Amino acid sequence: MHVGRNNLQADYHLNGTPLQKTTEEKDLGILVSCDLKPSQHVAKVAAKANSRLGIIKRNFIRDREILVPLYLSLVRPVMDYGVQSWSPYLVKDIQALEKVQRRATKLVPELSHLPYEERCQRLGLQTLSDRRKRGDMIQTTTQVDTVVLTTQAHRNDPFTCNLEETLSPRITLGYEAEKKLLKSSITPDQEKNLHDMLDSVKGNTKYLTRTASPDQPIASSADYVMADKDAEQQDIFIEEL
Repeated sequence: MHVGRNNLQADYHLNGTPLQKTTEEKDLGILVSCDLKPSQHVAKVAAKANSRLGIIKRNFIRDREILVPLYLSLVRPVMDYGVQSWSPYLVKDIQALEKVQRRATKLVPELSHLPYEERCQRLGLQTLSDRRKRGDMIQTTTQVDTVVLTTQAHRNDPFTCNLEETLSPRITLGYEAEKKLLKSSITPDQEKNLHDMLDSVKGNTKYLTRTASPDQPIASSADYVMADKDAEQQDIFIEEL
């Protein structure tokens, strides 16, 4: 697979046998295309999730006590698998996934006339975009805490610190990566700034989402801005983390 617009599309051989060219490959269930956009994988995931939702619709009564557990166990995990590596950033891809949950929440007869956000609230669900934002924050916090933890241990006792005790059990790293972490030069002031930044994001700010065209990326500084809680009075749609 050749990646990049200016790729020379060279031919490669293995033991004299030319290697077949491809425009997409699957790795651990994630479809990777040559343009590195997640659109093809999103389309596949949305189709699979819709298929499972159709099976539920045809075979079970439309009761919220039955539909919600089935959705959470059979449908949503399809759209959550490995999402940190292919999280959609185009509006059309975000909407393709959100349509699945919109359809699922409409299956409950007594809620079908309500707006999507209210249906999610009554069923105890997050919108999928909010769920991905929350997952990104958890992943960021985990990575920052791990770097700070290993750096602090190395600064206190750089010769006897135990990697197994200092590294977060939630992250598995190779030996070379562990050494690089221990050699990190984060100062106490930088460490404090990292924690202050995360506390500020989690406690004092909200995400503001700007409307973008279907083919336009929205994960840019112009599309996502951070605002204090006082921004509730502004005439824009605000979603809490």
